[in-house]
Amino acid sequence: MDLRELGYKRILIVFGLIFLAFFLLGLELFRIQIWNWPRYSNLAVGQRRDILLRNELRGDFLDRYGQMLRGTRLRRYLTIRGPIRQEILSRLEGLLGPESRSVFAKNVSRTNWIYPKPLNTNQLEVISGWSDPSVAIVSSPYREQNRAAWHLLGLVSGDRGLSGLEYVYDPLFKNEERKSTVFQISDGFHRNLPGLGIRLSLPSKRTEVYLTLDRRIQQIVDTVLDREQITGAIVILDVKTGEILAMSSRPMVDLNNLGASIGDTREPFINRAISAYHPGSIFKLVILSAGLDSGRILRNELFFDPGFFELGSKKWFCTTARDTGHGKISLGDALAFSCNPVFLSIALRLKPDLILQYADKFGLGQPCNIGLKDESWGSLPASPGLTLGDQANIALGEQDVYTTPLQVASLVQTIANDGIRIPPRLTLGYLDGGDHFQKNPVPTGERILRSETARVVREMMAAVITKGTGQAAKMPGGAGGKTGTAQSGTSNNPKEHAWFAGFTPLDQPRYAAVVFCEQGISGGQTAAPIFREVMTAINRLPDIGK
Repeated sequence: MDLRELGYKRILIVFGLIFLAFFLLGLELFRIQIWNWPRYSNLAVGQRRDILLRNELRGDFLDRYGQMLRGTRLRRYLTIRGPIRQEILSRLEGLLGPESRSVFAKNVSRTNWIYPKPLNTNQLEVISGWSDPSVAIVSSPYREQNRAAWHLLGLVSGDRGLSGLEYVYDPLFKNEERKSTVFQISDGFHRNLPGLGIRLSLPSKRTEVYLTLDRRIQQIVDTVLDREQITGAIVILDVKTGEILAMSSRPMVDLNNLGASIGDTREPFINRAISAYHPGSIFKLVILSAGLDSGRILRNELFFDPGFFELGSKKWFCTTARDTGHGKISLGDALAFSCNPVFLSIALRLKPDLILQYADKFGLGQPCNIGLKDESWGSLPASPGLTLGDQANIALGEQDVYTTPLQVASLVQTIANDGIRIPPRLTLGYLDGGDHFQKNPVPTGERILRSETARVVREMMAAVITKGTGQAAKMPGGAGGKTGTAQSGTSNNPKEHAWFAGFTPLDQPRYAAVVFCEQGISGGQTAAPIFREVMTAINRLPDIGK
């Protein structure tokens, strides 16, 4: 190869390398300018973007009709523009409260900034009436934690769900894209560029969890519990579907001072609707159902109540006719007046195996599995080794028998639904990031009692209200129910837990409800009137769509 040919080859190689370099450069420019332009455009804007306000949005909880229970709402914020006069600053500190002083002191040198706490209605009205150019109002989405079904929905700290459904759906709700940002486009000195103003960036995806709750019913329950200031819970189920229409626990935490609630001896963070307690005479519904359904007792059978039931050296008295007893009494009246001696004799006749078998079929002593991590199992005793005294205490819903208000509501739902138990259900499904709705499985029903047994028990529960211990629960449309008063605490510090469990309307049961009151006087005096008020209001609600 001569020198001339070698020179041509070198020139070709050089031009080839130059062409390759320009080709690769062109590809890179194409990738930056065409393929990845949104990303680099955002990065460029980000260099000139000053974040004024950023809110974590998470997902929304909606009721069965799509009404908001907890989630994102548009709120108004105070914007400070440029230097602010001392007169306006003093007025703002007086309006926003003492905690605002440290916020203003920290930001006094900034040109544009936003007060991080949403304005309430009064603050918004006052500021809107000012004509000072240094203050303005800006809107931004804000995720609120209100009082509605608070214990069920749970606690959020920062961007983490710590309890309730917030904890359950935390993996679904946590997403970097779910933030709202208020920002301004600034120059190198962080001064707002004229004409560009303040902008709002919203997430492109939304997450919604649909619950079985009815917001109207939940509001009725919350309002009554707040007014009565009881420590306890109310649970309401749809008789035909087992769906939870309302669940509320009290006392309520202080949303403005969670730290104070942590040290509160009333333990406001506990969801009492899914915590276990002695059911007291509510357990007589299990004994009655087991005896009638097995055929070991008859609905027209007569019993004798001398006023007490004696076993060895122990006596259990009839609390509704202590001195003389009821004498000869029917089975229906024994339930209506919650006659302890009659039900103790029935329980010893049935034996614990049969009673506990039916209690298990009703779902007692096991979680309802509605998805909440803190749900208690409750407990039922093991049958072997029980003394006659143990069996007597179990018959009265004490000793080793513990149930949650939710479990008791499911027990009543089964009786009201003609003997078919449908496990309680809390969530319908969720919408994640698009228009596809992920529907949760619908639980199937299981027959627990014969239809005839359920009908007879309902008739006897109606007599509890018409002439028995639950007369304070009388209401339009009629109802059936059972009172319960359970002893708890210690001998030095005895406590009475008051229960009322029932269904309404009487002829065509639609709702099963439980009212539980810690340290109440009795089920008939404390819980039954609350049942009447709540369920009367619910029965008056119009059907959605009609």
